[in-house]
Amino acid sequence: MAVKTGGKKVTGYDKYVDWKLFIIPVVLLFAILIMPTPYGMKDVGTEYKVGPAAVIDLITQALFEKNRSDAEQWQITAARIMEQNLQMGALTRARYLARDIKWCKSHSIETTRTNFERARQFIEKNVSEQRYAEIMQNAFDLRRHHLRYEDLTGSDREAADKGAWHIKVAIAMTVFVVLCFFTECIPLPGVAFCIGLIL
Repeated sequence: MAVKTGGKKVTGYDKYVDWKLFIIPVVLLFAILIMPTPYGMKDVGTEYKVGPAAVIDLITQALFEKNRSDAEQWQITAARIMEQNLQMGALTRARYLARDIKWCKSHSIETTRTNFERARQFIEKNVSEQRYAEIMQNAFDLRRHHLRYEDLTGSDREAADKGAWHIKVAIAMTVFVVLCFFTECIPLPGVAFCIGLIL
């Protein structure tokens, strides 16, 4: 049944929305989105959007003395497995050798069994524990300390900006949702609907 307030019929979820309170999370959401992107967000965007490709380049140079664009598929497979291990904090050669083709597929590393086996045999026979650890440490240092947003150009800078934007949207959405929960300005289904719109 509709309720009359101020001459207007209020129906559905409108009966449960406190518009005066709801404007606060909405304003904060847009304020965060339009504010200049802090350098810290750009730095994190650089690490996660540009870092993987930079690490793969470093590994292919260190192992095969080739750029990523010139490397063979099995060499790219080896570099991608090492890069994924780096992301997971699995820095030892033994952890690399424990991986299998199923693990590759579960981490979106597209490869054939032939390329996977060739890459694994190369690491097992030609790369010592010490050499492997050295390459992984260099890759870690590159990703965490030597990749700088201000040094990026072209598509790399665009990728870092996109990563920073995603971080900003996530923060804005978190602030919006938390304020909606605390103030109870709109029903929970309304909050869920707003999250879908923001995403």
